[in-house]
Amino acid sequence: MSIHVLPGDIRVEPPLPVEIPVSVDGKTLRVAIEWPAVARMLPTADQSFDAVATALRGKRETIEMAIRAHLFAQGTPLDGRVRISAADLDAVSRR
Repeated sequence: MSIHVLPGDIRVEPPLPVEIPVSVDGKTLRVAIEWPAVARMLPTADQSFDAVATALRGKRETIEMAIRAHLFAQGTPLDGRVRISAADLDAVSRR
């Protein structure tokens, strides 16, 4: 399964989940990462778009592994939307 976070089109509106586009085997999905998970990635209290985008880039591999685990466990949703929680990210970071 080929998973890649796509550049651009990131929606950041704290405290709502951050939405990012992700390519899964050539199909684009919208992935919502719950705000508590994103907040833990931020090195400071800065919640600006730039700070969030930088944090997401720094955790790209972990995010992609969490998406992969989610899709293996639950399959690809018909509506093209996936929600990732802090627990999902924690589960793959322990590996």
